[in-house]
Amino acid sequence: MTIWKCNKCGSTIEATTYPDTCPSCKEMCEYVDVTCYLPECGGPTSGNINPQVFKESSKADERNFSTQSPHPLQRALSALKK
Repeated sequence: MTIWKCNKCGSTIEATTYPDTCPSCKEMCEYVDVTCYLPECGGPTSGNINPQVFKESSKADERNFSTQSPHPLQRALSALKK
C-alpha cells in the first residue's frame, strides 16, 4: 500500500489512493507519495517511508509549495487517480 503525506499538515496515511479530504486537518490538500521504493529503506513491501522524499516534501512546505501551481508529479498522480 502507498504512504501519502499531506502537504498542508504533514500527517501521513496508508492507502491505495490519497483521499479528497485529509483525515487529520479536514482540508482538501495535495499529497506526496512518500513510500519507500528503494532497497536502502526496505523497499515497497516494508511499509517504510522514504526519508529523502519526506525531507524534500517538507522543504517544499517551507517554501509555501501548496500555494503555488501543482508540481508536475502531483498533476500526473492526479491524472492517474481519475
